[in-house]
Amino acid sequence: MTTIHAPFIFSKDNDDVAFTPWLAYTCPASSCFIIAVGSWRAAKDRIFLRKRPVHESRAAT
Repeated sequence: MTTIHAPFIFSKDNDDVAFTPWLAYTCPASSCFIIAVGSWRAAKDRIFLRKRPVHESRAAT
């Protein structure tokens, strides 16, 4: 098992992405990268591309 630090976790059960600042979680080394890539893509689709109030978008950039 390898511990990786990531700003998100990815749930295979319901495809929800939960953001937790630099959450550390353990997983088999072979699947850590796959989980991280899947989480990043889901996060971009669900969170970063979601319409946000103008002031939030400006603050983020």
